[in-house]
Amino acid sequence: MGDAVHDLLWHTGPEVGAELIDRLGAPAPDSPDTGPRAQGATPPPLIAYRLRHGVAAGLVGRHGKGRRPGNPELLLRLLERDDPELNATLYRESEWAGLRRAILSQRAHRPGAPADALVPLDPTLRTELTTTTHYAHLEPALWARDPDLALWALLAHPNPEPLAALAARITLLKAGQTARLRTVSRLTRHPLPADLSPALRRELGGAHMLRDLPKYLAKQLSPETLVRRARGTTTVGRARSVVAGVPVPDWSAVAAAHRAEPLPWHAVAVFAEHPRCPPELLMEFTGKYPQTIEVIPVPPAELLAACVAEGSDSRTKTVLLRRLATSTADLGELLAVRPARLLLTALDQGPVSAVATQAELAYVLGRTLRAHLDRTGPALWPALYTALPTLNAPIHELFAEAEATATATAETKAEAKTRKAATAAAAPTPTPLPRPGRQAAWAYTVLIDLAGTADDATAFLDDAHLAPLAGTGTLPAFLAERLAGIGGPITLRVLAGNPHTPRAILDRLAGHADPAITAAVYRNSRATDAQRRLVLAAPELDPTLRRELLSTDDPVLLRTLLAAHDPGLLRALALRDDPPLDRTNIRTQDARTLAGRVLRLHAALRLAETSGVPALASLPENPEITDALRTGRTDPLRAALAESAQTSLRALESVREWEQHSRLPKSELTAALIDPAPDWPALTEAVRAGRLCAWIRGALGRRPDVSEPFARAVAERDPTGRHLSPHHDVPAGAPGRTHPYRPHVIALLDSGALTVERLLAETPAVEVLDAAPGWPRLARVVARHLREHLGTDTRAWVVAAHLARGDVEPTLIELAATSSAAAGGAPDRPSDCRSALGSSNDTEGR
Repeated sequence: MGDAVHDLLWHTGPEVGAELIDRLGAPAPDSPDTGPRAQGATPPPLIAYRLRHGVAAGLVGRHGKGRRPGNPELLLRLLERDDPELNATLYRESEWAGLRRAILSQRAHRPGAPADALVPLDPTLRTELTTTTHYAHLEPALWARDPDLALWALLAHPNPEPLAALAARITLLKAGQTARLRTVSRLTRHPLPADLSPALRRELGGAHMLRDLPKYLAKQLSPETLVRRARGTTTVGRARSVVAGVPVPDWSAVAAAHRAEPLPWHAVAVFAEHPRCPPELLMEFTGKYPQTIEVIPVPPAELLAACVAEGSDSRTKTVLLRRLATSTADLGELLAVRPARLLLTALDQGPVSAVATQAELAYVLGRTLRAHLDRTGPALWPALYTALPTLNAPIHELFAEAEATATATAETKAEAKTRKAATAAAAPTPTPLPRPGRQAAWAYTVLIDLAGTADDATAFLDDAHLAPLAGTGTLPAFLAERLAGIGGPITLRVLAGNPHTPRAILDRLAGHADPAITAAVYRNSRATDAQRRLVLAAPELDPTLRRELLSTDDPVLLRTLLAAHDPGLLRALALRDDPPLDRTNIRTQDARTLAGRVLRLHAALRLAETSGVPALASLPENPEITDALRTGRTDPLRAALAESAQTSLRALESVREWEQHSRLPKSELTAALIDPAPDWPALTEAVRAGRLCAWIRGALGRRPDVSEPFARAVAERDPTGRHLSPHHDVPAGAPGRTHPYRPHVIALLDSGALTVERLLAETPAVEVLDAAPGWPRLARVVARHLREHLGTDTRAWVVAAHLARGDVEPTLIELAATSSAAAGGAPDRPSDCRSALGSSNDTEGR
């Protein structure tokens, strides 16, 4: 149940997520992180719960090390709980120097705590620190309040930072341990600050009463000194190392220094990336350095409003996406963003942490759009298409303006029709439609997705105006199908080159008669090997694509050239000397030579089949080509290739399950793995007979030219899904499954072999929910579907959590429908389209 709750919390939103945790309990702190690409991410509602209860699991990570997330704001909020055990966990799991110093200083950090309040040090942590010799622990121990820790750090640290060594010595003097300090001075030669006066050095030696050294140290650690040192650095990295020693800088000192003399960019970047930087100071930073927006982790609402007022689309979009990703934006703030096209495109961008907010916003906008369509009819779409590129207004004004324009247009047409009937005058010429830019076209496709239909939205557009829609980054499947059916050559060419075009449509476009369209399919990064071979097999090839292929060194493209119909391409391929047939550099030269010979023989055979055996006369002589020219038949080439295929099969079959090598020479095994044209039927039979070991099956299954029968045979032999091919949707037959089992969902979605629609309709919901955090586009679709059916009714979400981990294994569509019905229907949140965008009467009035 814990995993089901964890997966659902990505899609609930903060309020429903908190209620769901209260009803079912929080997932265990050691529950596995979901999704292969989630990188240990934690759902926002679970973060809020763990912060309230002081659970550090999943929140600490390795700050600044590029490993698991270590959000400084979360670390500071955990530090403010003043819990010794929690502080020990923070110290062990975070490598933030300032946080470790703050813990060892034993000062209370909760808001409103007295200045002299102390937090006890965890005994276990203290014992660990008094025995460690690790530099990363000795450095912060020099700043410890405990004199025993300071003494050990002075003795064990080989070369401490001068100011830290001075701080540790002052700690010993304050504790009255002069004898220990003399021992340290006798046994070590640690450097001290260069500006330490002789009087201070005598005071440090215990000859005088401790009086001026604490003042000196306080001055060195003052906020003004910190800002001065940050200003004196020359790079962001050095400035970050200066500021890292302080958990929260004195922002008044930073602001005063910046107003007196603007800080350099590298210092501004470090202060701005701190989560506690005040909004007023951030506004000053962005006024001086606009690029500051890129480093602010949680932009405040004031910054978003300022960017909107300024009218900078790029800055507004950056701040909007950051606020969506951090789940800090409310609905009213988002609906006030202008122009509306930025808000619409933001619905399809951002990480998985934004999907719950995006689903709520999509639900509100979808209902409002459908309400306007019910009142205005299809005439609303031309008005929306015309207004999106130029109207600098929020979304509710866009809808109101489009409805008013559609109503006025309908009235004008009616008057013109009446006038024409009465006077026989010509009707007025319609206003030409504008050509939308990338952002406006993307926003229009989002509106089509929200409406759920594309017929009326595209019926009035010609080929030139449909083409921008075909190139959008999040093209809905039903819109792509519509564009493929009604689009002209421009639209089809754009559609063929869009990586987000469904594979079924690319299959049709690969056989198109227009070479420009088929060339776009070939260049598509998600085109399959079969689609590229179909393009090359056509009698006519795009000239630009042909020139590109004559000089390509891409091993994936080189293999597809064996299906070419063009004799020039085949002749050039047959003349290649040891071409690269693998993307890595670990292949032996002998293997490349063997595989290159096979590639040249296949190219010669294809040339003889398409242009006749006499065409082989232009190729270099070798025994097979000489025999083919002498006999006028291709049998010598076929025999040589058959023998090579048998050699490759023997090399692959010689590897046993417990081995990673073959009894044959390594070059023969490597050449078999990178064979440009494997005998897939023979390999499929070998898999079914159990003659190929698991890692050989996996290596062949990952090839982009793998055949579907081979991939299916591998799935039958491997029900765990470890070696399934990412290029064909052949689910494994796991025992006891009533639905397809796809453990490699994200790989299939990335390659285009599996569509989101098919995944939701066939795969168990528990697997979809588990994969969603690793693929934000899937997470957005899941969140929208759950929001549409479950609403904000906690009862429905509780039922969904139980069903997701039950024995029935429903699909996500079945889970949502069943949960909604069991809860009696999901009511809408009070902030629905009426409260967020105004009532229908208000909209009509505008």
